[in-house]
Amino acid sequence: MVRSLLLVLLSLISYSEAATRTDFKHVETMNGAQFENFKESPDIRVAYFYKREVPRLPSFYREYERSAELLATYHVKCAVVDCTQGKSTEHCQKKKGEHFVYAFRDGYELLQMELETMFDVNSIMSNILQLVLLRDVPIVQTEEEFAELENSAKGQHDLIFSYHRAIGTYEHRLFMEVAYLYQSKYKFGVTTEKSTISSLPDAMTDSSALCMLWALDCKNAPRTSPEGITHCPAVKFIGKLELVDVASFVKSLSLPNVYNIPEDGVTSPYTEVVIHTLYLYHDKVGQVQAHTLAQGLGTRFRGIVGIITVNVESPNLPEEYTFQGPLPTAKLKLKRVNDDRFMSGEMDIVSLGYFVRDALEDFMRGVRKDTMTEPTQPVSENYAAKMDQIEQEVISLYLSSLVEQLDDQVAKSVHDLKKKDLRLENIPALTDKTFPQTLQQKDLAVILFYLKVNTPSAAFLHAYAEAGASFKSPDESPLARVECFDWTDVCQKENITMYPTVHFYRKGQRQMVYNGHLGTDSILSAIKLYQLDGFVKPVNKEEVTLFSKGLFPEDIRQSTPVSVLGLMNSDTDIEQFHMVAMENAHRAPFGLVTESTLAKQIAADYGVTSPAVLLFKRNDPLKPVEIYKKEMIARKIGMFVSAASLPLFGQLTPANMPQVYQQFKPLVLVFLGPGDQGVVEAVSEVAQSGEFTWAIYTWMNVSGMDNLGSTLLYHYTKQPRLPHICLIIRHKSEVYNFPGVEFSMKTISKWLREIHQEKVSPSMNLPRGTWRPKHEGYDFLRMIDEGVDDRVGEDDMVGIANEEGIGFDADGHYSMEQGLSEEDKEFSQSVDEFYKGDQPGDVSEEVDTIEHSRLGHQKRDKPKITESTTQQGPITHQGPTTPQNPEVKTHDGGEL
Repeated sequence: MVRSLLLVLLSLISYSEAATRTDFKHVETMNGAQFENFKESPDIRVAYFYKREVPRLPSFYREYERSAELLATYHVKCAVVDCTQGKSTEHCQKKKGEHFVYAFRDGYELLQMELETMFDVNSIMSNILQLVLLRDVPIVQTEEEFAELENSAKGQHDLIFSYHRAIGTYEHRLFMEVAYLYQSKYKFGVTTEKSTISSLPDAMTDSSALCMLWALDCKNAPRTSPEGITHCPAVKFIGKLELVDVASFVKSLSLPNVYNIPEDGVTSPYTEVVIHTLYLYHDKVGQVQAHTLAQGLGTRFRGIVGIITVNVESPNLPEEYTFQGPLPTAKLKLKRVNDDRFMSGEMDIVSLGYFVRDALEDFMRGVRKDTMTEPTQPVSENYAAKMDQIEQEVISLYLSSLVEQLDDQVAKSVHDLKKKDLRLENIPALTDKTFPQTLQQKDLAVILFYLKVNTPSAAFLHAYAEAGASFKSPDESPLARVECFDWTDVCQKENITMYPTVHFYRKGQRQMVYNGHLGTDSILSAIKLYQLDGFVKPVNKEEVTLFSKGLFPEDIRQSTPVSVLGLMNSDTDIEQFHMVAMENAHRAPFGLVTESTLAKQIAADYGVTSPAVLLFKRNDPLKPVEIYKKEMIARKIGMFVSAASLPLFGQLTPANMPQVYQQFKPLVLVFLGPGDQGVVEAVSEVAQSGEFTWAIYTWMNVSGMDNLGSTLLYHYTKQPRLPHICLIIRHKSEVYNFPGVEFSMKTISKWLREIHQEKVSPSMNLPRGTWRPKHEGYDFLRMIDEGVDDRVGEDDMVGIANEEGIGFDADGHYSMEQGLSEEDKEFSQSVDEFYKGDQPGDVSEEVDTIEHSRLGHQKRDKPKITESTTQQGPITHQGPTTPQNPEVKTHDGGEL
């Protein structure tokens, strides 16, 4: 009673004096004059105008700061304008302006949002992202507007549409962030009006739903039919609106609805995502019926359940797809739980549909049961790999995380890979006795020297294991391994000074220290090339032609796009060329022509005289042959092979980046979108002209917000558009962005000349830094000595009330219901129940990891209940805003 009275008295006392915070890290603080420049940007700018202390301002500042860091990913900047200092601005003069947050673009005010509605990171981010994506995620409020949006998507993109009872929630934020990631691949739309979604399946069955999501197959839908305008086939999302499930649902839309084994292959496409999987086992007689049922179910449960038909009579069927039970049989493997459901005997589309639907509803409620008492073949599955891939694809965009994670990216990858099984049966572990025996027994031996506790070693061991799995048996495999912690004497004798290290041995003698890419395909390609055993020696022009095409002495086109041919006259030249061939045996086959007549003929065909080195590139239509005709010195020939192996204008990938990096030349990087063939032709002409040989020419695809190309594009320019050309001078840390919109050989050449002559300034300078941990380390001994006591005493309640306001706890959560109407209380209780959810006791570690990731770490607490948040109304449709005629809307908690 005394405490309650004290809280009431505190509400009547003016808040302690507090000026605008100046300790922000991500929110800019400025005066009125600085704000005038701040708001003049094509990107969204958000500002709060401080005039005096108002209730819960410290709590807002805390959430505003956290939101500003996250919004920077979307090129949104946030500011606090101190109206008590310096020159005032128009918004400082607005009556009650301190109760609103304002959004701007190109100097115009777009929206004003009540401070009471911006109560946490979710509400702030969802509202601002709605502005960022206003043109890409239109707000529709009538059936007519929805029909217009649906029709515009037909024949172009699939449509992802969501209904939200209230905006500013965790679900609204999640939907907007997913929309940002996949905006280039799908169309998106949002509504708060139930009447808008009346034509969508299962829209009216759950009147109490706070959020619903649909995928509409509009890409393959005709605009009209003989019966007139038709709706796109739609599938309602079934599952919890969490990061993993929504991301899997959206990603699964690009996968085939049905996968037939073995007709379509024996590797399921659904292993890439976290998705329920239905297996239809059948024999040859029941194949047609199974495929027909699969097509119907695939359309009905698109993105939710992957459908796989398995012909159990097929020869060489992988063990994981074999089935020894009555046919036909359907098995539904539910994601993340070991709870397979079976259905056997006569089945049709209706009974199968109910079977799947009932199982999904049980899964949502956490019910576990089997429709067959004794499942014939329960199959376990490694869901960790699926969860890891989804997490990496969706969250990799967010490089700065508010939650703690491993500083070392390689260490984090290794930590994730621990959940995957290592198949090392074809890669024997050698000892001090078996090591020399293995070298003598095998014509070709590939030995990995590693340390289990070494992070790069652990990472490469998984790729090495995948390479070993491509061989049928240990006898056929040339791969082996030595763990140097256990066998230090073996590693010392082999002069192992870094980990991991791969050595190639032939007939017991070390031939090569592998220095190529540490990947599965690269290792297998190196083995294929090294099995050629020395120089290839063509004896006529026909064999030389086949060698240049990668077809002599055998087909090696899948292993490398390059072949190197030496035309040599003397033993000294041959010796130098042999040194290069040994060092680069993993990169390309090396041919040698010493017979004088043939050497002269080949040299004449390419306009050179021997000695010379010809490098053939099958992946380079612009310059398929490179020629070296200088002094035959191994070091110089090796540098030529490394540089000339790159296409004149090729794709930049993580695999060839080290090779590009080693050239120490400025890099011309072209970012391409669909249909950008014009700029490709222009840059190709520039590269072929020979005037700008001081640069390397590469390109990258930008297919959406979730790939490496888009990440680099947004790093190099603040106003990205496609196509786009950058010149990066690494040793100067300079980036030049092509300024024009006309991409021709003339304009690009002029731009490059001006840069080379230092007539233009760089667009930006790459930041210089040091390799330091992202986060401070923990002093655990000090923490143990001091201890941590997070309990709040009665005396602290005064400070909390003074800072947060009456009825809010230390985290800014509303904790009292005095003054709420019965309708408000009912809504508050429904929100409570919704956020509680069903938490199964055996939730996997992978789900726990996602829950603690950047998007998943937000606590699903009850929203702060205020008059404005409980009376959120529909979102008013707002069309694209232009500087000539900007629309200004007031946001009172639910209206845009």
